[in-house]
Amino acid sequence: DSPGHYVVTGRIAPAAIQATVTAQEPAKGLIASIAHLPDLGAVSIQASVNGPKDALGTQVGVTAGPLTASVSGTVDLTHQAADLAVKANAPAMTPAAGISWQSVLVDATVHGPFAKPDAKGTVQIASLSAAGARIGTLAADVNGNAGQVQLHATVSNLDIPGPRPDLLAADP
Repeated sequence: DSPGHYVVTGRIAPAAIQATVTAQEPAKGLIASIAHLPDLGAVSIQASVNGPKDALGTQVGVTAGPLTASVSGTVDLTHQAADLAVKANAPAMTPAAGISWQSVLVDATVHGPFAKPDAKGTVQIASLSAAGARIGTLAADVNGNAGQVQLHATVSNLDIPGPRPDLLAADP
């Protein structure tokens, strides 16, 4: 029951693929409703793949209110590999009752075979509240080589629902 504009086009040939997805909708639109995030804001999605199956140029851009996210690079369907950069950034938002954050930053790269990629990235979230829990800060680094991925994360000021909500809040 909300206005929006959604377009999907594509062409698949034996050696190449060309496809685009475009979605534009105002606040409280279909995507926000499906995601149960009524206060997410206006949503815009621009996604495309184009090229030979072994070197598909891949671009995805998403905005949701002030949140921005992107994926760019190439995907090799023939050899099942990718070379992608993933980025997301969001200032303070409350996309639904009981869900909020002060800031979110994601910056990562993935390179190599789907089954055993090399990966490197960071995630930083400040003042996350969801499902009755609250995190003061979350800082995570991901490093991986040939499918062996290491995650180092620190959570500080964690409050959890229950009789002792500050049980884990004293130390990171």
